[in-house]
Amino acid sequence: MTRLRRVECTIKRVAVIGPGAIGLFFGGLLSRLGLDVWFLDKSEERAAYLVKHGLLLEETTGVTSIPLKVTTDTTGIGPCDLVIICVKSYDTESAASLLPSLIHQNTLVLTLQNGLGHVEVLKKVLPERQIAVGVTFHGVTLVETGHIRHAGAGPTCIGSFLPDEKARGQLAKLVEILTTAGLATKLVDNIEEIVWNKLMVNIGINALSALTRLKNGDLVKSPEIQNLMAMAITEALAVARSKGLRANPQAVEEAKAACLATAENRSSMLQDVLNKKRTEIEAINGAVVKEAKALGIATPVNEVLTILVKGIEKSYNLQAER
Repeated sequence: MTRLRRVECTIKRVAVIGPGAIGLFFGGLLSRLGLDVWFLDKSEERAAYLVKHGLLLEETTGVTSIPLKVTTDTTGIGPCDLVIICVKSYDTESAASLLPSLIHQNTLVLTLQNGLGHVEVLKKVLPERQIAVGVTFHGVTLVETGHIRHAGAGPTCIGSFLPDEKARGQLAKLVEILTTAGLATKLVDNIEEIVWNKLMVNIGINALSALTRLKNGDLVKSPEIQNLMAMAITEALAVARSKGLRANPQAVEEAKAACLATAENRSSMLQDVLNKKRTEIEAINGAVVKEAKALGIATPVNEVLTILVKGIEKSYNLQAER
């Protein structure tokens, strides 16, 4: 609570939709700061477990146990000053349907999700001035239910697709609160470009790891896979530039560097495939294909990668057991 007094805290009650690794990390640190944080879960069993056991947060400085307030029902929470959406991209509409009972006229809704298209979904239920877009480079691993490991610190960028001075003022206060909580955050004007630049890394890693079942570091051991990675990212760069965005010319090299930096990691998409779960392919490679078609640009590599991953999803029950 001491650190909380350093900022003019207009954000007091927070709802986190999706208690995965990133949701637990952000919500846990805000709760430790002294804010009234609620987690919304779709699983009653997991919600009960988290209420009973709380969050075990591993950091380089030690291990912290943080009590959590978790529910599957919005009625007990009430309007919040901040809602953080951390669900998989395909669950964005479900998350958006919960917002009417969680917001007031000044609530900020922050999406911390992979891929594209989340703002368009959220705009259906609230004004764009209330939507904040976040990109975080923290490395957080879900060890098991209620247990996360902060494996690597990185910056978090927040911005809005809508240039609005009132919204910018709210975002500035959010940035200050997140930074005070230990989440070094900066307010940026080019958040859409940053979203696309992170998308390039996901395009270079996720689908290829899911298809080959290789860890991140092993992807760059194969010249053939490196070439395919470069082709997929180059297509996405062309789409970004056609949209008028300043695409990162070093995107291919950055994706390879990310593979080496997270060499032992299994990408989230690979984990989904191994666990026979739905992936976020539509919001990553599939989103590039969709944007490209609207611009009249061909993206054959991303189209094939999307088809193959979707094919795997639809054939889970036919796959031979290992």
